[in-house]
Amino acid sequence: MGGALVETPIDLLKSKIQIQTANRENVYTVQYHNQSIQFLSYFCNSFKGVIDAGKQIYSKYGVRALYQGFVSTCMRNLPAFGAYFAAFEATKRPFTTRTIYNFGKLEI
Repeated sequence: MGGALVETPIDLLKSKIQIQTANRENVYTVQYHNQSIQFLSYFCNSFKGVIDAGKQIYSKYGVRALYQGFVSTCMRNLPAFGAYFAAFEATKRPFTTRTIYNFGKLEI
């Protein structure tokens, strides 16, 4: 849960940068049945990088905007980490032996 506090804003910024278009003109032309169709892109942002994206989103929408998807991140992470730790413990036990070292009064 604590990792989701850091992971959610980073994942959001990564996603915002991935969906921005390379064309800064906002107009695209598509050929369809020998006709030229033009349309506007709604995903044309001007993020120059991760830090710039964070600054723009924070200044326009505030801190809450950086945590879009927090609940879904937690819903994904909790079962995934539960399965990871269960599998780790299940495979660790057959391969480890319990050895007790006696160093006087100290047992390890």
